[in-house]
Amino acid sequence: MFHFHFWRFGEWVDVVIDDRLPTVNNKLIYCHSNETNELWCALVEKAYSKLYGCYEALDGGNTADALVDFTGGVSEPIDLSEGHFATDAERRNDLFERVLKVHNRGGLISCSIKATSASDMEARLACGLVKGHGTL
Repeated sequence: MFHFHFWRFGEWVDVVIDDRLPTVNNKLIYCHSNETNELWCALVEKAYSKLYGCYEALDGGNTADALVDFTGGVSEPIDLSEGHFATDAERRNDLFERVLKVHNRGGLISCSIKATSASDMEARLACGLVKGHGTL
């Protein structure tokens, strides 16, 4: 039995799960590590899916919302396409300073690339990032 705590609607919620994880041909279906005996990420995912009702409810989620649920902290989403960061060097520098301050204080920073269509979802870019997925 495993206990996980998630921050939901202003309070910590205890979620209890067992160690039965969804597999096909003895391999984890969803979240998994490169190490075969490392199961913590699959267990966290199972507890989080239980909190939301099912695994399918996690599909297309928001990284910032998940970080709030995991930590009880506060998130500040920044949409780079709306901030004129590509054309305004001063705004870019201000953003860099803000991100650096968060980093220096030990804050969690994530990013994602929006998928603009269903066919664009899961597209792997040359740099290794995948559209529609968040990265910490």
